[in-house]
Parts: sequence; structure tokens; C-alpha cells
Amino acid sequence: MEDNHQFIADNETLEGLSQEFIFHKILQSTNDEDQFIPMLMYALYKQDKVKFIVQEKNIGKIVEVDKHKLINFQKEKMKDTSIQEYKNQAKQILENTINILLNNKKDEIEDKEKTINKKEKELATKEKNLDKKEKELNKREKNCPKATPFWHGILQGVLSTVVIYFLSALFLINRVNIFEMLSKIYK
Repeated sequence: MEDNHQFIADNETLEGLSQEFIFHKILQSTNDEDQFIPMLMYALYKQDKVKFIVQEKNIGKIVEVDKHKLINFQKEKMKDTSIQEYKNQAKQILENTINILLNNKKDEIEDKEKTINKKEKELATKEKNLDKKEKELNKREKNCPKATPFWHGILQGVLSTVVIYFLSALFLINRVNIFEMLSKIYK
């Protein structure tokens, strides 16, 4: 036996198995197969055996199945055609399982791709909106006068106050003279 079935049975155990056991025949026929194939084949055999026993008990309304019928069932299932049928069924089950898993992963990947595409579109839309807002802000910045620094504003305020006081003082001084002149003229 090869190492393919190492976890199922080691070489010493296989040599000790009688040729009468179907498990031995399954392992011999699946040397080059994946490790799951012989396990599935044996499970299928056991399923058929249980069906056979239940069917025999239901037909005869008996507690135990006749040993001769059970031996004939086992001999029939140990034939190369039956072993090959179990192998084909096991391969089909494994292939179907793999296909289901692959399809599930494919669907999962497609869903994730759709989500990613949707997020990419949302990001592209947001990027366009941000570009528009940036252009608007650049236009506003070009059209608006530059803001002056804080101390420049203070200096402007102080200078304007001094100018106003000076003009007011000049006006008041001149006004007094104007009133005096007007009163002298009109007298």
C-alpha cells in the first residue's frame, strides 16, 4: 500500500486484514486516489448495508437478518463492478462537493466585487464633488481680497482713529474761526 491511505490504516494493519473485508478491497482499488475516496466508498457501502438490513427486517418482520442473506449481500458488494460503482459514486460526491464549495466561493467573490465596484463609484462621485468644491473655493479665493494679518488691522484702526481726531480737531478749530468771522461780518 502507498502512503495515500496512511491515516486510514498503516501497512501492518492492511497486511493483517483478511481479503474477505470490503475495506481491504476498497483500499486496494484506490491506491492512487485521494484519501477521501476510500472513506466515501466505505460510507456508501455501509449505507447500502443498512438499507439492506432495514429492508430485510421490514419484509420479514424479524429482529435479525439471515446470515446467509447478509453474506450474499457482502459477496455481491465485493465484486469489482460494485467496488467500481462505489468509486464512481464517491468521485461524483467529491466532485459535487468541490463544485458546490467553488460556486459558493465564486458567489462570495462576485458579491465582494459588486460591493467594491459600488464603493469605487461612490468614491469617484465624492471625488468629483470635492473637485467641484475645490474649484469653487479657488474662484472665491481669487475674487476675494487677501485677508490682512492681525497687527495690520490694528495699525489701520489706530491710524484711521488718529486721522479722524486730527480732522475733527481741525474742523472744530476752523469752525470757531468761521463762526467768529461770520459774526463779525453780519454785525
